[in-house]
Amino acid sequence: MRLSGVIHCERHNGLIVNRNFLDILGRNDLDTFDRIFEYPDGEVIKDIGIRTVTRIALNIDGEVRHFYLKRHYADKLWFPKRGSEFGGGEGLSQGLLEFENICRFRRANIATAVPVIAGQRMVQWPKAKSFVITEDFRPCVSLEELLETRPEFFLGVDSETRKGLLLREIAELARRMHESGLTHRDFNATHILVHYADESAPPAIALFDLQRVDQNKHFRFRWIIKSLAELNYSLPKTVFGLEDRQLLFLSYKNKSHPSLWDRFQMFWISRKTERIKRHTQKLMKRRDQLKDPLSTVREG
Repeated sequence: MRLSGVIHCERHNGLIVNRNFLDILGRNDLDTFDRIFEYPDGEVIKDIGIRTVTRIALNIDGEVRHFYLKRHYADKLWFPKRGSEFGGGEGLSQGLLEFENICRFRRANIATAVPVIAGQRMVQWPKAKSFVITEDFRPCVSLEELLETRPEFFLGVDSETRKGLLLREIAELARRMHESGLTHRDFNATHILVHYADESAPPAIALFDLQRVDQNKHFRFRWIIKSLAELNYSLPKTVFGLEDRQLLFLSYKNKSHPSLWDRFQMFWISRKTERIKRHTQKLMKRRDQLKDPLSTVREG
C-alpha cells in the first residue's frame, strides 16, 4: 500500500471515489450513499455519538482487505474561502473535507492513508451527515500505540539511536508539511503512523485523521510552535528527555546549533506545551465531574 502519491478521483452516484476502488466497491454493493452509511457490519473502533469509526472487511478476489468507515451524523458544513475541489457551492461536510485533505497531503508527497470514497447528504441546513472510507494502514501503527504496547523499544542500549532516527523523520515530515502550506492541527503521537521494516533503520512515517487541517498562511509562523508543542506534550517524559526535544526542533530547522531566535522559539514551544498540559487537565477534570457530579461536593 502506497502512503503517498496523487489520487485520481471521479464522481459516481453523487459520491467522490478513488478510481482504483470503483470496481471493488461495486462488487461489494457499496457504491451508494445509503448502502455505505447504513452498512451494518464491522468492528466499531470509536463511538462518540455524533461520529463513529468502524473497521470493515471486504472480500476482493478471494483476499480479505480492511478499511475504516468514519460516519458523521449531523455536522455543520464547512465553507472553504478559496473554493473546494469536491464541495461544489454547497459547502463541505466533515467526510468530504477529510477526503479532500488526504488528497492535498498526498499531492504534496506527505504520506497518509489511502482515501477510498466519501459522500454527504443534507440533514437540515447547515448540517449534513457524511462518511469517508480509507484503507487500513497496517502494518503502520500510531506512535502512541507503539509507546503503549512496546515501551521498552525506546529504552535500553539502542534507545538513543532509535529515538534520534524517529525524531529526525518526524521533523522532516513536519517541515515538508509546513513548506507545502499545510498543517495538521492535531500533530501528536496519536496521529503519527510509524512502521519499522528494520528496527535499526529509520521508520516510515505518515499522518492520519486529517479532518483538522489548516491552510491559513497568515499564521504560518506559528505552525512550528503549535505542532512541536502538541507533539512534545504527547511524548512521555519518561522516554523523551529535554535533549530529545531539542533534537526534534533542530532537525526541523535542519541545524546542529540553535541561534538566538531558535532559543526563543524553543522557549515559546515549552510555554505552549505547558498551556496545552493545563488545558488538557482542566478538560479531563471537567469530564470526570460530569461522570461523577458528587465529586465537586466531596472536594468542597
